[in-house]
Amino acid sequence: MLIRIAVGVLMAALYIYLVFANNGLPFALFIATLSFIGAKEFYNAVKKQGGEPTEPLGLLACIIFQLAAWTCPPCCSCSSSGRSSPNWASAAPSPS
Repeated sequence: MLIRIAVGVLMAALYIYLVFANNGLPFALFIATLSFIGAKEFYNAVKKQGGEPTEPLGLLACIIFQLAAWTCPPCCSCSSSGRSSPNWASAAPSPS
């Protein structure tokens, strides 16, 4: 039980650090890793109940969706810092 608490505290500290890091890629990779682990546990639980999940496709989708959320869509302008994040403020219409 003590190990679970220590790992939880460590992961919470890592999460907070990555949220405020300058580059969003480490945060996206961290969330993709947690999504992968969560999906793997979910698929294992489904298998124990006798289900037949499409595990490889689901695990691949977890990673792709997380990394796709980090990249900049073609309709938005990205900052010149190399970080791919949408510039929502400039895309919004100005109040009249």
